This record gives sequence, C-alpha cells and structure tokens, in this order.
Amino acid sequence: MPLYRFLFDRDVEAAADALPASRVLTLAKVGLHASASDDTIIDVACTKRCIIVTANGQDFHPAALKYISQSSRRRQGRCHDLRGLVVLPTGLETQRRLLREAPQRMRYGGRCVTWGDVWARSYYVRLAKNGPAQIDTLPRCQVCEQNEIDRQKRERARLM
Repeated sequence: MPLYRFLFDRDVEAAADALPASRVLTLAKVGLHASASDDTIIDVACTKRCIIVTANGQDFHPAALKYISQSSRRRQGRCHDLRGLVVLPTGLETQRRLLREAPQRMRYGGRCVTWGDVWARSYYVRLAKNGPAQIDTLPRCQVCEQNEIDRQKRERARLM
C-alpha cells in the first residue's frame, strides 16, 4: 500500500478529520506557521512527499507548476516532483463530505482513481460540490522524467 499522506493548507485544515489521522499532516505538524507562503507549503509537501489539500486552487495550481519547472539536473539533481494537488470548494461540511466521497467521484481515463493513485501519478484533483471530480495530471519534474527515460533505456539495453 502506498505511503501517501496529505498536507492540509490552513484554509481546509478543519476538514482534515474526514481522513484517517495517520495520513494527515497540518502546517503546525510540519513546523510551518499559519501564514506560511504557498511556495513554502509546496516545498514542504514535496520534501515530505504529501498530497496538498487546499481550497485555494487559483493560487496553488500556478505556484505548483512554477515549482515543478524549477527542477534541473544541473542544480544537483534536486527533484521538484509533487505528489498531487487536491482542491476543495469552500464550506467545512462540504469539504468533509467531499473528502469522504472522493474515491467514488474520482475517475481518470475511464478508470477509478484512489488516493494512492493521486499520490503515485501526481494528479490534480478538483472536487466540486456536485458531480464527478475533475482530474488532470501535473507535469513530472525534469529530473524524474529524465531518470525514468534513462531507466527505460538501461532496461531495453539489458534485454537485447
């Protein structure tokens, strides 16, 4: 089973009780102040390999794309791969309900999506008050993408 965890932004932290406590991190638990910047939260989520949960998708999504694009093999191979971004609407009870219902609402490419899939494939999930989740993939960081290409080349060479 994947070791996924969620890092809840301050605007959705109260809804964290809708998920298993062992999988939930808050800003306070990771040593961040409630006023931490989105960029800092994204960096900590990357380091701790967490799915980010927020209601502030209009700011977090562009910031996440910018963060991912920073990766470079020239800069010590620092990985900037994210483990998923989940955007909830406002309203505490709505957020709790959607987090509990999410596994039944999440489909991508005709297949059911689990929280483990969101984590493993770095999905961008937008949950609306009604209807299915909107799911897209976040880009991979250049370091991870190149490492995967290199791994595939080595595997093909080994099989020849």
